[in-house]
Amino acid sequence: MEIGKGKLKSVVQHCIYEISTGKWRAGEKLPSVRKAEKMWGVNRLTVLSAYRELLEMGLVISEDRRGYFVAAHAESKETKDQRDQLDDLYKKAVKLIKSSTSYESHAVLKYFASLAEKENNLHPEVAFMECSEFQAKGHAEEIRSKLNVCIQPVLLDHELQKQELPSNIRTLLTTGFHILEVKEIGKRLNLDVVNIPIKVDAGLFENISTNFNAATVFELEEAMSRDIFNDVKALTKNVPLNEKIVQDVNGEIEDFLNARPYEIILLSPRVWGQTAKKWRENPRVHLIKFSIQENSWPTIVEAVKLPFASTY
Repeated sequence: MEIGKGKLKSVVQHCIYEISTGKWRAGEKLPSVRKAEKMWGVNRLTVLSAYRELLEMGLVISEDRRGYFVAAHAESKETKDQRDQLDDLYKKAVKLIKSSTSYESHAVLKYFASLAEKENNLHPEVAFMECSEFQAKGHAEEIRSKLNVCIQPVLLDHELQKQELPSNIRTLLTTGFHILEVKEIGKRLNLDVVNIPIKVDAGLFENISTNFNAATVFELEEAMSRDIFNDVKALTKNVPLNEKIVQDVNGEIEDFLNARPYEIILLSPRVWGQTAKKWRENPRVHLIKFSIQENSWPTIVEAVKLPFASTY
C-alpha cells in the first residue's frame, strides 16, 4: 500500500483497517520496523509512532525484543469444571422445584427459559456500537441470527453526546475503527469493551440489479479508501473499479451520476451516513456493507457469556 500525505495518520488508518477486517489476526505479529519502512515508504520514527498509537488504542500489544502483536480478547476455554458447575446448578434447581412446587421440573425450566428470553429481548446486556445506525443494527442482527441472543444496537455519536447507556448493558462490542472512542465510554462506565473484526460482505455485487459498466468507491480519506477499494476489487474481477475522495458528499454524488450515466457509486459506511435519503434510494448508489468475520465468533460467544463455545 502506498502512503500519501499525512504519513503517520495514513499508517495508523491502514493498520486499523487490517486489524478491524481480520486480515491481521489476533496474536499475529505486525510488520517489523525495517519491513514497514520499505512497505509504506516512511521512516522508523513514523512506524514506531503509529504502533504506539495502536498500542494506546488497545489494538496491539508490545513484547520486549519481539515486536508488536495484534491484541487478543482474553478467552476462557471450555473445561470439564465448567460443565460440572452447570450440572450441579441444574440439580439444585430441580431439587428446589420439586420441594417447592408440584409441577414437573422440565416444564418449569422451559418456562424459566422463556422468561429469560423475554428479559433478554427487553433488556439486552450487550450492545454493538457503531458510527451509523444501519451498521450497528446490521451487526446486532447477525449475532441474533447466529446465537439467538439479543444485542442492543447503539449509535456511537448519539451515545457520546448523551453520555449515558442503559443500566442493563455490561459489555460493549465494536469494530477496530471505533475502539478508541468506545474504550473511553467503557472506562467511564466500567464496562467491558470487545473488538470484533469485520469484512466487506462477499455478496456486495450479487445484490446489485442495476446494469453498469464501471463502479467508483466514494470515501472521505485516502488511506481508508485504498484499503476498502482493494477489498471491493477482490470481489469483482471483470468490472472496472475506481475510487474517489469526497468532501461535499451529496453534491459530488449528484455531479457523478449526471456525468457518468453508466456507472454506479459504492459508498463506504462513513460516506453513507452523510448521504441524503434521495441518493440512498437511487438504484445507482449502493452501500458497501460489512459483515462479521468468521473467526470473530468465538470472541463474541465469550463476550456474551455463552457456555460451551464449541457448540456455536
